[in-house]
Amino acid sequence: MPSNRYIFSPSFELDIPPMATATKSPAKAAKSTKTEQTPLERKIQYASNTTVGIVNRILPITKKDGTPVAGGSTFTLGQSVEVNFGSKDAPNYQRVDVQESWFTAWDNGTPENPNPVSANLNEALKGKDWAVLRLYWDFDGRGPSNVYEKEIMDRTAEGDFETVLEPATGLPKTKRAFRYAPNKRVFHFEVLSSGVKTQTNSEEVIPF
Repeated sequence: MPSNRYIFSPSFELDIPPMATATKSPAKAAKSTKTEQTPLERKIQYASNTTVGIVNRILPITKKDGTPVAGGSTFTLGQSVEVNFGSKDAPNYQRVDVQESWFTAWDNGTPENPNPVSANLNEALKGKDWAVLRLYWDFDGRGPSNVYEKEIMDRTAEGDFETVLEPATGLPKTKRAFRYAPNKRVFHFEVLSSGVKTQTNSEEVIPF
């Protein structure tokens, strides 16, 4: 390709090549054509809360009169730990329950990106006695009516509790608190394993 010649003086000339046209590298081109994540996929990728445990049954969320609320489910997730009841040479590991936590799930999302979590959970547990799940969830504070100003208490040297006062005003120092514990609301889950009990023995070992 011919260059552009510029003459600055009778004794000085400078050849400047024409500007090259920028082209995308194959890697960048592939990156630009990559399918963009949905809002749910991004939420799963950056989830703040995940918990693994065992679920035995899913219950419908009901109103005070016992009427089921469409698209809502609730359940407990059990967590346990293996304890060696034997010795180092002859181990005998048995699972001991640690805690059970309540979770809720709702069919939600948008027409473009539906997320029927409750329906999918019920389908996953259909015909099963148990399932080990990995839950992705958020706290649900139940709205501003569930929040109040709670007085801050401090322990005295005598072991009693007293209200902490603001130095400037002498009024009780407060902080926001929940009247009732926030719900744990599931927005995605993965089935790690599931099965049906083959015996009535309550000590049957579930592989989790």
